[in-house]
Formats: sequence, structure tokens, C-alpha cells
Amino acid sequence: MRTTTLAGLLTALERPLIVPLLHATIGLAPLVWLMNQLSYLNGSAHFSTIRSGFAGEENWAQIDHFARLGVKAWPAVLARGMFGMLRYDATATLQTVPVPTLVVAGDRDPVCRPEASRHMHQAIAGSQLAVLSPAKHMGLVEHNRRFADWVSEFTRASLEPAPSASPHAAGEGPGPVSHERRAF
Repeated sequence: MRTTTLAGLLTALERPLIVPLLHATIGLAPLVWLMNQLSYLNGSAHFSTIRSGFAGEENWAQIDHFARLGVKAWPAVLARGMFGMLRYDATATLQTVPVPTLVVAGDRDPVCRPEASRHMHQAIAGSQLAVLSPAKHMGLVEHNRRFADWVSEFTRASLEPAPSASPHAAGEGPGPVSHERRAF
């Protein structure tokens, strides 16, 4: 919750509202599951998926796929996963990541704000940052070809031996990923 657009509000509501709602979701999972099915059938799950996940480059198949995934998951499992996310903080671990890392961000992501992705990029030595635009949380799906190209290029470059005086040694990155602040 601390990387979302409404982080301040959600953090303030975590103990008095969100935690009790998660417990209620676990206890009332069959009823919540039924309500989720109804939200898929009436289109509100699709609207929510569009609003939080996509930035306007999506197609209906992508929207429907992720709306359906959201309602297929058992609510108690999702609530328990949320409890895990509330306790999870890998901030101190970022600077110990020993492998080549590509951080991919959506320029309008309300779930993991671009600032959080930039923080990860700055904390992970030698990492590269690729920013999809326009993109929200499902940017890698919305721009799947561009994402696949970036991952392929990053993988190829990561497997090549690094030249001793490479301009990319400071985390600039190879190929299209090096244009990290530019809209692709």
C-alpha cells in the first residue's frame, strides 16, 4: 500500500478499516466470491480493471482476461495474500540484489507509482529502468511487444561480457532500455 497513489490514506486506514475488512473477507469468502462473479457479469469488474490497470492502449480481450482472473481467485486467498503484502518490506534488500536487474514501470501506474520503480532502480546497483508510456499497472500486457523486446535486449546484453570502458556500466543500459526517461 505504501507504493500506491493513495498511500497516505490507505496507510491511515490500514488498522482501523482494511485489516478488519480482510478478516471479514476470509470469513465471508463464499459470499464475496458470489459478489465478485456478479461484478464480472454486470461489467463493474471490467470497469475496475480498466481504471486501475490500463492506460488506453488495451484491447477488449486483455480487459476481459484480467477481469476474469480477478474474480476467479478465491477471496480468502487474496485476503491472506494482502496480509502478507501489508507486512512485506524489501527496501533494505534492494541494495543487496547481486544479479542484472531490469525494472519496468508504467508512467501512470496507480498501484506501484513510477517513483517507487525509480527508487528500486536507484537502490539496485547497475539496474536499468524502462518506463512504458502510456501505461498503468498492466503496461507490460498493454505494450507486450515492446516489453518482450526490452526483456530480450536486456537478457542478451546481460549475457555478454561487459567491456572494460562501457558507457553502460553505470546502469544506463543497452539498446532501447537505455532511454529510460523517454516515452517509448
